[in-house]
Amino acid sequence: MLKRVLVLALVAGVAVFAGCGEKGGQGGKGGAASGRVAVVNLNKILEDSGHASDLTKTREILAENLNRSVQVVQSQLQNQLVTMAKDIGPRPKPAGATPTDKETEAIKEWTVKARKLEQGRLNVVNQIRQKYAQQRQANQATINAKLAEIGKRIQPLAKQIAKNKGLDIVVRAASVVAYDDAVDITAEVFEEVTALQKEGNFPTVKIPELLQIRRTTTTQPAEDTTTTPKTGAPKAP
Repeated sequence: MLKRVLVLALVAGVAVFAGCGEKGGQGGKGGAASGRVAVVNLNKILEDSGHASDLTKTREILAENLNRSVQVVQSQLQNQLVTMAKDIGPRPKPAGATPTDKETEAIKEWTVKARKLEQGRLNVVNQIRQKYAQQRQANQATINAKLAEIGKRIQPLAKQIAKNKGLDIVVRAASVVAYDDAVDITAEVFEEVTALQKEGNFPTVKIPELLQIRRTTTTQPAEDTTTTPKTGAPKAP
C-alpha cells in the first residue's frame, strides 16, 4: 500500500499527465499509433527502475529516524523532570493536626513549585509534538520533491517519444479506462530512463542512514551512538 501511495504521488509533479487509478490495456512495444494520444504507465516505470522501492525505503527511514529522535528528547525531558522533582522534594507535612503559619507557608511554596513543574512539563511536551508535526511535513516534502524531480525528467522523454510516433498528447495509463497497445509508450520511455540511469544522468534516490541510539540506565540524557538499539521504534507523542 505504501508503494502504491508513493508512485501515485508522482502525478502532482507532472503537468503533462493526469488522472487517478491504474486500469487499461497492457503496454505494447510496437505497432502503429492510433489517434493522437499516447499512454504511459508511470507506476510501472517507477517500479521497474527501482525508484518506487527506494522512495518507500526512504520514507520508512525518515519516519523511523523521527521517532527515534523524539525518543531521545523525551528521555532528556524525563531526566530533567526527575531532577527538578528531587529538588522540590516531597510535599511538606505539618507536625500536628493543624499546620502552623510557617508550615502553611512552606506548603504553599511547595504547591507553587509543583504547579510550575507540571506546567513546564506540559509546555515541553507541546513543543515536542509541534516539532514532530513539523518534521513529518518536512519528510513528506522531501519525498514530494524527489517525485517531482523524477517526473520532470520523465516528462520530456515521453513528449519526444510521442512526437516521434505522431502523437500530440501524453496521458497516464491511470487516467484511461481502455486503450490500444499501439499508443502505449511505457516500454520506450523506460528504455530511455534505463539508458540515462546507466549514464548517471537520471535522478537517484539517496536512502538516508538509520539513526542509531542507545539507552542509558542513569539520569543522563540518551545519546546518539553507532550501536544498534535493542528495542523497537518509540511511538510518536
